[in-house]
Amino acid sequence: MKSKLFPILSVVAAFALLSGLVGFIHFAKNAAPSAVLEVTKDNFENEVLKSNIPVYVEFYVDRDCAPCAKQAPVVEKLAAEYAGKVKFVRINALKQPELAQGAQIENVPSHFFVKPAEAVGIFGEGYMDEATLRKFIESGLAAKPKPQQPSPAPTSTPDPGLTPDPLPVKP
Repeated sequence: MKSKLFPILSVVAAFALLSGLVGFIHFAKNAAPSAVLEVTKDNFENEVLKSNIPVYVEFYVDRDCAPCAKQAPVVEKLAAEYAGKVKFVRINALKQPELAQGAQIENVPSHFFVKPAEAVGIFGEGYMDEATLRKFIESGLAAKPKPQQPSPAPTSTPDPGLTPDPLPVKP
């Protein structure tokens, strides 16, 4: 009895494995690649700060954030529309706490639009519908650098009430 059951189980197992493989291949071929690049602390400088085109940056979290989940398809749609004109990136604030803290992120989703070559940036937060996000991006594209103001002359004695925060020392 045992010898008759083994070939049947082998065929069923092989069929299940083959079906799973075919399904995975179908999914991989038909899944649309995202037009939004996931950025980490490892690629932030190259993808954002050194970008030769303007960059839209979204800080989000991937769990327990209904506005973030609702924002994602809007960002994907506009990323496809602005392809070649604006680079779209997203940063998971929970997985990249150094970047979130550096950007002083307190709420998600949070949005930045930066033009690194011109040192221009704008900020917004909360869910933005398609029209609002489009207006935000267009405002970023139209933003011009502020004229540089002359630096005030240093005083001879520093104000004792204004002590700078110490920089962290790395060993």
